[in-house]
Amino acid sequence: MIEKIKKDISKYYYILIVAIMYLIIMHLLFGQVCPVRILFHANCPGCGATHAMYYTFTGQFKKAIEANWSAFFWIIFFIAFFIDRYVHKLRIKPIPYMLIVSGAITYIRYILILMKL
Repeated sequence: MIEKIKKDISKYYYILIVAIMYLIIMHLLFGQVCPVRILFHANCPGCGATHAMYYTFTGQFKKAIEANWSAFFWIIFFIAFFIDRYVHKLRIKPIPYMLIVSGAITYIRYILILMKL
């Protein structure tokens, strides 16, 4: 498992570096990293997801739901992806379906928020 993680990190090293540089530069220049929020001064469908994941991992479930309740589906997706990729290949391939469901739930949440406005 560790060897496979190392192999993936070395394979995607440049992408990771670019992503980290993007996050640092955008945060320093704009105080934000979300391009939608920077360009349009509006929330994007994923706004609050990072906070929600943090709150979930620290056991603050009420705050997590308030930040972005669709993050729970993304957490399940990432756990399943990690297990399938690094621990044990699953017989069924739920990853593409879970990705579609998580994305759809994120956009449904966003549409519901927009409808309240």
